[in-house]
Amino acid sequence: FIERGLIPALANEYGMDSDIVKTWSVIDSAMRCVGRMAFPIFCFLLVEGYFHTKNIKKYLGRLFVFALVSEIPFNLAFYNSVWAWEHQNVYFTLFLGLLAVCLCDKIRSAKYGQRIFSILVLVAFGILALLLRTDYEFVGVLLIFVFYVLHDNEFVRDIAGAVTLLGAGMIEIAGFVAFIPMHFYNGERGWRLKYIFYLFYPVHLLIIALVRIAVFGS
Repeated sequence: FIERGLIPALANEYGMDSDIVKTWSVIDSAMRCVGRMAFPIFCFLLVEGYFHTKNIKKYLGRLFVFALVSEIPFNLAFYNSVWAWEHQNVYFTLFLGLLAVCLCDKIRSAKYGQRIFSILVLVAFGILALLLRTDYEFVGVLLIFVFYVLHDNEFVRDIAGAVTLLGAGMIEIAGFVAFIPMHFYNGERGWRLKYIFYLFYPVHLLIIALVRIAVFGS
């Protein structure tokens, strides 16, 4: 808001003091920086889940179901509408990235053309993410692929992952902090709170939408 010069417009639209709007804009920017840590952690855990899951089809199914469940809360929170083609929630990105990883794993077991076909799969799903306008788009699918390919080389994975993340914008530098706990991950399973983490995303978006409606009335 500050960079785009929208403070006066917002103040006039909602009858608020421009200094108050500016303060909340600064808070919003700070919270966005904190939130940048979430996506690389999502991608990291997605790939770890891939290597440890007993049923990849069920894993893909859960991601797709929660992508559908999260879409209306996502649209309400960010676009004040039940339907918004401009931007799709992050579960769709995770689903496409995991599907790309599954196909690449199949290709890696083939005798010929492993690298070429793996790259083609990556590009195809990255373009699909762009066309569907999923959160993080091509960069999101690429980051998942980087974590998958470099799974056993933590140092190179972290460097390549951080560079890839910058493709989504310089604000993603704030997300570099997420690579610290990733690097020191001991490979052991944590608390069994799978569905709580799945539900957190759509539920917190719905809460944001309800707060916005309560504050601004629409």
